[in-house]
Amino acid sequence: MLIYIIVFFIAIYSAFKAEYAKNHIEIIIWSCVSILLPSILAGIRDSGVGYDTEVYANLHFATMQGYHFDNTQSFVKYLIHGEFGGEWVYAALTYLSVRLGGSLNWFYFILNLFVCLFTYLAIYDHRKEASMAFMMFIFLFSFYNISYNIMRQCLALSLSLYSYKYYERKQWKILFSLILVILFTHGSGIFYVLVLICIWIQDYYRLSSIKNMMIFLLIPLSFVYFDLILQKAAGFGLVPEKYADLYSTDDSSGGFMKVHTLVAVLEFMLLFVSSILSKKSYPIKLVVNNQLLYTLFLLTMTISLWAFRISYYFYYLNILLIPLAVRNLSRISQENAIVVKYITILLILIEWLYCIVIANENSTVPYKSVILNNLL
Repeated sequence: MLIYIIVFFIAIYSAFKAEYAKNHIEIIIWSCVSILLPSILAGIRDSGVGYDTEVYANLHFATMQGYHFDNTQSFVKYLIHGEFGGEWVYAALTYLSVRLGGSLNWFYFILNLFVCLFTYLAIYDHRKEASMAFMMFIFLFSFYNISYNIMRQCLALSLSLYSYKYYERKQWKILFSLILVILFTHGSGIFYVLVLICIWIQDYYRLSSIKNMMIFLLIPLSFVYFDLILQKAAGFGLVPEKYADLYSTDDSSGGFMKVHTLVAVLEFMLLFVSSILSKKSYPIKLVVNNQLLYTLFLLTMTISLWAFRISYYFYYLNILLIPLAVRNLSRISQENAIVVKYITILLILIEWLYCIVIANENSTVPYKSVILNNLL
């Protein structure tokens, strides 16, 4: 646990220094530290630190090592017909790892570097609107350990966060291009479109909070028919067939899932009260609705395992939305902003301590590294 805390706070401090750096060289140096240190920690870990390393990652890496591609055409053919199921970005990163280092540690490093890089770029792009240190804190304590486990989806999540600025700037061609990349990164990427639609509804119609909530309640309730939706989506090739096979599971009733849900509800209540105090300014209203959808999807886990996976796309966006809302709230009431910020930090720390450290949700504790032990 200690190694995570040390790396997290160095990365957060580096993000803070990058935000207030006075020249480009300082910005680059501090940014590199903030990106590379968590990536290196992920790269030097042993196999098994992160449940999915031994479920699929190691197998995919070994499979890619066993292939010898004569040319680009043979590699593209393998991507289309191989076992990667249309997740071509993940496949390309696997191939790159094989070519560069030929070891699992290079593989872990490159995958996490991708996640940290695009998440950090999204954070840096919003440095004038929110605290980079706060955004980095949310990323590291809410998602970093998860990235050791659901590695493929975290690639897609980091790209979705990065692409959000193009929605804000209404640069639709770039946004649609990135959505395609997200779709070819992980099958769940199709649900990022759902996130954007929900945000667009709020932007375009500017409905009252009550009307928004009534509309958004219908979205998770549609998961009663999620089996049919997944089967149709798999039939049209929108998602891999494996998603339809994993409908309906009881594997979401663990204690840590109850903690996730409880923290989500408390955070929603905190943000909702803040929106009332702030006279419902748009950035705060947006994060309230986003948190509502995240919470509702958590509550539908008893219907479908994938409701939890989809909730990540709403929750990952909170890396930006919560700090943006806090900054906006500070312009209205500095005291309320401080309360919201530090209660949020407390809730995230409690969630991390229980789910990651105590319950070992993603099999990342204790941290093990033969490479690090040899260096020490």
